[in-house]
Amino acid sequence: MQHKETRNDMKIAKIKGKKIYHIVGGDRKDSIDTVPESYCGQFFLPDDGDTVTEVSAEAALELVRAGTLCRRCAKHLDACLTPPPPDIWRVECEKAIHEGVVLNRWNDFFKRSGPIEFYAEDFEENWEKYAKNLIKTYRDLIENQEAVLLSMLTHFLPIYEDWRTNVDFGHTEEKHALVMPRVGDIQQFSTMLRPRSIIIHWKKKKGIFCLGCHFDAPWDEEHGLGVMMHRDKPEKFGDGSTAG
Repeated sequence: MQHKETRNDMKIAKIKGKKIYHIVGGDRKDSIDTVPESYCGQFFLPDDGDTVTEVSAEAALELVRAGTLCRRCAKHLDACLTPPPPDIWRVECEKAIHEGVVLNRWNDFFKRSGPIEFYAEDFEENWEKYAKNLIKTYRDLIENQEAVLLSMLTHFLPIYEDWRTNVDFGHTEEKHALVMPRVGDIQQFSTMLRPRSIIIHWKKKKGIFCLGCHFDAPWDEEHGLGVMMHRDKPEKFGDGSTAG
């Protein structure tokens, strides 16, 4: 495709500050130039006179192979044609939303395997709006998963003892002793609790969303245990509804 633009137009457009790779011959200093936004991703070669001709990336690449372009132009053309590496945290976060989050430290502790359900209400509607914060939240959880779990269970230990002693869950005395035994160390929770889901709440602090962690628990088979977390700080303990 051929499209003529005057060099004067290009000089005026420099003020707009939109940078692309402008391909020219020889060793001229304007191998990289600043041109209008509409030209982004396009390539230009000088014509005779005061015009430049737009060429496709493929055509520009053929000129590189033929040795027509200088080394500097070829280097920048190659950079243009190479797609940027994917944002791995964004990719992994989207995957976790659809397939579940894998927390290896949690799996080791609870002697389980596989992903934990990881979701947010109205995800599709809020993804683009909150993607940056959601990715930041996901990354924080992955990188600090052991600290999050340790803090959660450490804070829960005295609360559990209070529930065991003072809360009526409707059990017989015999069943109560079975489903809510005395716990002296958080390690005992590894056989009592099972992660069910982690729910993202659109309430954020310092750019990171709160997470509701829902566990199966023997003392409340229907509702389980719910913990509202912000990073590694527990905010509230309750039944499953507390998680979201």
